[in-house]
Formats: sequence, C-alpha cells, structure tokens
Amino acid sequence: MHQNNKNKKDNKSNEEKSFFIPNFKEDYISSCHNFKLLLDKYIPFYKTNNKNKGIFDLKETKDFAFNNLQNPNIQKICNNLLETIKSYQKMITNETFSLTTKSRLIVGLGTTSVLEVSIRLHHIYGIPYIPSSAIKGILRAYNILKIVNFDMNQYKKVEEEIESIKEVEKKDLNKLNQKEIIVKLFGNQNFQGELIVLDAYPENCQVFEKDIINVHFKDYYQDKKAPQENHQLTPITFLTIKKGTKFNFYFKNSDLYKSLTKRDLKEDLKEATKYLGLGAKSSLGYGVLDD
Repeated sequence: MHQNNKNKKDNKSNEEKSFFIPNFKEDYISSCHNFKLLLDKYIPFYKTNNKNKGIFDLKETKDFAFNNLQNPNIQKICNNLLETIKSYQKMITNETFSLTTKSRLIVGLGTTSVLEVSIRLHHIYGIPYIPSSAIKGILRAYNILKIVNFDMNQYKKVEEEIESIKEVEKKDLNKLNQKEIIVKLFGNQNFQGELIVLDAYPENCQVFEKDIINVHFKDYYQDKKAPQENHQLTPITFLTIKKGTKFNFYFKNSDLYKSLTKRDLKEDLKEATKYLGLGAKSSLGYGVLDD
C-alpha cells in the first residue's frame, strides 16, 4: 500500500490519505483520462481515528473522486472519443435520433462500488452511457403495456405467453398477432429479435451532477433497533446524469418496428420513459427523456 503524507495529517480533516495500489503516485491522477479508473481504481481512502466515522472517511473519498471528474483534460479527451463513437455507430445503423433528459438519470446505481453507490460507465472508454439492454427492455415493456391497455395485473400473464411463443420466423409479417410482433422485434428465449439497439451516448461529457439519498433510521435498517426520531440522518452522495443532457440513440431495422407496430420508434421511446423511466429511481421521476 502506498501512502501519501505518511507522517503528516491533513490540517482540515486530520485524516491520512492512502491509495491501495502498489507503487501508486498521486500524480497519476492528473494524467488519467478515464472516468471509470478515477471512480473505480484511483480511489484514495482517508484514515481517521473518529469512532463515529469508522476506519475510513468515505465522504472525503467521494469528494476527492468527484472533484477529479471536472479535469478539463479528461473532458476534452472524452468528447473526442464520443465523436469517434458517434461516427462509427451511424455507419452501422439506419436510424439515429437525440433525446434530452427532462430529469436526472442514473443507470447502474446498485452496481458494486467502493463508493457505496455507482453509475454505469463504459468498461473500456469510461464514458457515461445508456446500455442497449436498458433501451430495448423499456421499449419491450412499453409494447407489452400497450397490449394490456396499461393494466399491470395482466402484464405478467401476457409476458409469460410471449416467452412461450416458439415460431415466428417463417410466418408472414402481415399475419403476426400483437404478441408475435413483440417476439419478432425483441425476441424471447426461443427466438432472436430483429430490432437491433445500440448503446446511447451523451452529446458531450459535461454531464455529471451530485445527488443524495438521505437515509432515515439507519439503526433500524442495519441493527434492527426500534426507529426513533433522534436517530441521525445519513446522507449518501452519488453521481447522476444531470437534467438537460442530450443523448444520441442508434437503431438498426427500425423500419420493421414501424411496419409492424404502425408507430414511430422515437415517439414510443419518449412515451416509454414517461411511463416507466430509464434506470434507477424512476418512481421518483428520474429517467424521463423528451425532445
């Protein structure tokens, strides 16, 4: 373990900063151009003797990590990567459009992280993005809801019937019923869907914004103690994609979607985010996108 200021305490926090990477130098951080490395690997821990905080002060750690994301050099390189990705994705798709977040967006909140909570970043480029599986999943769910007229009591039954369908490949497109259309587009356990969805990327990398989850009655949830009004609040900070962020979406075989559903793909995706929300905390209004 490499330690900075081994015999010197920070005047402000009276805590010792340590990096759990062999031979690591803090100078490496200023030359790092990858958000994921900054949030997953290049993480300092502030050792403390404060019994109320425990061995490490996670708040100091988060502040350090989140502040490093504002480095203008990493922002510039990230934006250049986005331009390259955009050009390649356009080459292999037949429809692309942009939508803007009308509320905060958080994908991958529950992913394991040394910072308690996480955010989905590309495993190579470190760029924030919306995975194709999330986009395809919300579109599929919205189409099922349309079949059941948004009756959630019928949703599971219809979904099970869709999963049991075995033959759609050889059927005439004009003779497919509503459930078979969903299988044709999105697939099931027996058939690979023909609508191809690619990951969605932001227009630029100036997208992060801090938010908090304010945990009430921590002793009740962790130690099963009786909830009391004198329990201390425990705010947990985490990163989100800020409201007003423009995302670019990419699809192949979108003409098949329009032909079978008689609806516009972009309009359906907008409506799907309004009803269901993309990512986590959708019940609180997160994950809504529009023009």
